[in-house]
Amino acid sequence: MSETKLMALREAVNLAMSEEMRKDENIFLMGEDVGIYGGDFGTSVGMLAEFGEKRVRDTPISEAAIAGAAVGSAITGLRPIVDLTFMDFITIALDAIVNNGAKNNYMFGGGLKTPCNLPCGFWFRDWFCGTARSHLLRSWLTHIPGIKVVAPGNANDAKGLFEICYSRQ
Repeated sequence: MSETKLMALREAVNLAMSEEMRKDENIFLMGEDVGIYGGDFGTSVGMLAEFGEKRVRDTPISEAAIAGAAVGSAITGLRPIVDLTFMDFITIALDAIVNNGAKNNYMFGGGLKTPCNLPCGFWFRDWFCGTARSHLLRSWLTHIPGIKVVAPGNANDAKGLFEICYSRQ
């Protein structure tokens, strides 16, 4: 019988990302403060030490550039995990996500995949950060062909959904 371990949502996300990165060398993490600081909310603690700067990349504070780099790297066969910290910041990145990443599979007859994973602040309760950082934009994204949205309710769901997303891309 396996032992159940209680963990915070951010710990489950860290564990899922690390496990998937160990399985596939094409998976890498990019975002603001994901390396040295271990993520703004501790979601990537220890990952820089394990995977190095090539696979855990701190980026400039430019969500549009981060999303563009993610889409471009996914087109080449890499599998980026993008940490945009808060869901609100996805609005800055929507051009690359919607007009490039989501449409590629359709524009190229299924021949061009753009597998990206963008965990956007789902490890926080919506009331935690006030009106400036707590929009619920998941419903916008569900209406865009080519984008899959998952919204875990607990640590177990977060880890399991992350694994499913990467095994099916």
